[in-house]
Amino acid sequence: ILCSNPDLTFDTAAKALQLLDHMLEQYCKMGKTRMKPNVFVFSLVMDCFAQLAQYPESNDPFYSAKQVERLLLQMEELFQSRKGDRPNTTCYNIAIKAWANSASYYYEQHRVGKDALHNTSPAVKAETILLRMLESSEDTSCAPDTTTFNTVIHAWAESVHVENFASKAEYVLRRMISFSNEFQHSNVKPDTVSYTTVIAAYAKSQIKGAHLKAQQLLLEMEERSVQDPRVVPNTYSYNAVMNAIARSSGPEAPYQVEALLQRMITRSSQEWSNNNRPDLTSYNTVLHAWASSKVPGAAERTEEILRQMLKYSDTYSMKDVRPDIFTYNTLCDAIAKSGKEDSPAKILAIMKEMKQQRNIPPDTATYNALLSAYIRTGDKKMAPKRAESILSEMGNLYDLGDEKVKPNVFTFNQVIDAYAKSNIPNASGKAVQLLSEMQNKYMVKPDTVSFSSAIAAYANSGDPKSALEAESLLATMIKRYKEGDLNVKPNTFCFNGVTNAYVKSGHKNARIKAESMLHRMQEFDVMPDNMSFSLIIHAYTESGNRGLSKRAEAILEEMQTKYNVVPDVITFNTVLRAIANSREVDAPHRAEKLLYQMVSKKLSKETSVSPDSVSFASVINAWAYSNNKNSNIAVGAWRVLIYQLELVDVGFSESLVPTINHFNEVLKACYYAKGTREEKLEALNIAAQVLDYLRKKMNIKGYCKANQKTYALFIEAGVRHLDGEDDSEKRRKLIKYAFRMCLEDTRNSRVTVESVLEKIFESTKSTAKSQGNRNIEYYQTLVDEVRMELKL
Repeated sequence: ILCSNPDLTFDTAAKALQLLDHMLEQYCKMGKTRMKPNVFVFSLVMDCFAQLAQYPESNDPFYSAKQVERLLLQMEELFQSRKGDRPNTTCYNIAIKAWANSASYYYEQHRVGKDALHNTSPAVKAETILLRMLESSEDTSCAPDTTTFNTVIHAWAESVHVENFASKAEYVLRRMISFSNEFQHSNVKPDTVSYTTVIAAYAKSQIKGAHLKAQQLLLEMEERSVQDPRVVPNTYSYNAVMNAIARSSGPEAPYQVEALLQRMITRSSQEWSNNNRPDLTSYNTVLHAWASSKVPGAAERTEEILRQMLKYSDTYSMKDVRPDIFTYNTLCDAIAKSGKEDSPAKILAIMKEMKQQRNIPPDTATYNALLSAYIRTGDKKMAPKRAESILSEMGNLYDLGDEKVKPNVFTFNQVIDAYAKSNIPNASGKAVQLLSEMQNKYMVKPDTVSFSSAIAAYANSGDPKSALEAESLLATMIKRYKEGDLNVKPNTFCFNGVTNAYVKSGHKNARIKAESMLHRMQEFDVMPDNMSFSLIIHAYTESGNRGLSKRAEAILEEMQTKYNVVPDVITFNTVLRAIANSREVDAPHRAEKLLYQMVSKKLSKETSVSPDSVSFASVINAWAYSNNKNSNIAVGAWRVLIYQLELVDVGFSESLVPTINHFNEVLKACYYAKGTREEKLEALNIAAQVLDYLRKKMNIKGYCKANQKTYALFIEAGVRHLDGEDDSEKRRKLIKYAFRMCLEDTRNSRVTVESVLEKIFESTKSTAKSQGNRNIEYYQTLVDEVRMELKL
């Protein structure tokens, strides 16, 4: 009576165990043979605790399983001393079930890591009992059967936080098949449950190629089922494989899942069976695969499948494929992810259909999809207001008693993030207000994303006080985390956000704070990334202290050797910009050396990081504004640009194609060139080569064309360097040559002589401007002469 109680509790089980202990005492100590407990009695009590194993009441999550195993050992001892019956297969199966049930609870509640595998693992305990049965398998009364193996497989399948748990479940399946082949007379035969449980384990695992293993097992089932009807795949089998494929997130996943759905439809119609007919889970898995993919047209295909489901359920009365709230939410999510302008309107139409035609009220997930659609497609400055209006609507419905639309942490995170990215006034204040509202009004605990988005809002505000406020939020996170709230553990984004706030606010201690954030990351086992180091280097770049560029280079080296972080092109470019901005004498040579190292490592395949046009622009800039009096800066700048052009010609990288700004920066270097007259004339010769290259080669290749600034810089360089008393005619010819080229190019571009003249006279560094209005007339005279020569 106690063990048959449908409302089984630990008290009930304890009373049953007390009665069993009383029977054992009467039999073993007082010799009352009529009180001898038989196998049935032991199995009743053991099964009580086995059922309770998944709902542990004590601090020991294995309490119930241990009680079951203790009773099993007690039975074995009584049998060996010839005082009791031998435990049979059922008893062993109950013990294995107890450990399997405790596995479900234990790994869900305690999140055991990969290191806690042996001895403490419930699945290991279950498999140990199976091994004991195999050792005495000659006695058929306690030999393992199909249930035995299936329960051990289930124990491993539930051990989701143990490394390679799916492989271990398959190992038991293979052992089951081997045992079945060896002992043909046994009751061990793998069935649909055996295979499906292993397939489901692979679906839950995160190992590479898990979906391939699941597909392989399904194919094996289909092949075996021709001879053995016990392994015919059922709906759950196919659904598990579809789930595994959907989780793989590969580009082919939605197509493969849908193909498997069609396979189910074909097989079920051929076999006239409902056991493998697609159900709601099948269709929802297909929808999820499409919604999660980045395949063009995914949202449209998702809606097509939903309409197909409605056709089956409405026209053919197939109620088991009637769309539910998850189906519609998946469609809304797919539409939101599409990023199309009409996404919000489509989701609103679907919500109307849900309520009015299908009697499926939208829930929190539906509104979250609508939120996402507005944020993805709208103007960044308008997005926060729209997002907050949806949040307000959800709040009003919740206040009226609709619990299903209560805003959750994802709702608030989206609205906070919308403010963080908006750059509207007081965006950071609104973000912090929402943090407070979610906790105080809706009792929703913010997580790491909530705080990191609010920190980002401060970073993007640029307010001088924003850095201190951002750091205060980080301090709140750290305090809560130390108090036991694991959902707010600071991550890389949080620390980077505070660093970014200091850099953008122009705080005087930005570089010191940036490096301190790097050290604080280590306290929480948070790994810095490229952005972390780029921000620190940027802090040194913006510090205004020209002597700190070498520290930026040291940080670049440190991130690779100490932190094992491979710099990306943004990090390299930040260092190159720091060197260029330093204006130090050796800056151009250091920048050029770093650039060559990047190219060399890419060519030798040491890294996949390739310099881009920004990288070369920084090095050219380093030469153009260099204070190096011992090198001809024009030669250096032109050398770097020529190297860039050579790499483009050999197909080094598409991102290397120079823009007109690269050529103009070389012309600036020609203008700023100092030294002897010969060196100045060499710079002027380079300027002519730059203009010639632009007109003859770059124009033909279609990369870029000379603009008004190009001609203006060329003319200014000529006027600056041809400044001797005997240079009047040379200067005149150079200016006329530039105007001639400009007038010829005017036929194929928007560059005009007038715009070139405007550029010359708007420059504060122009030699022409210092000579007043006479020069305007002088230049205009030369233009008229060129026009007459060209007969324009």
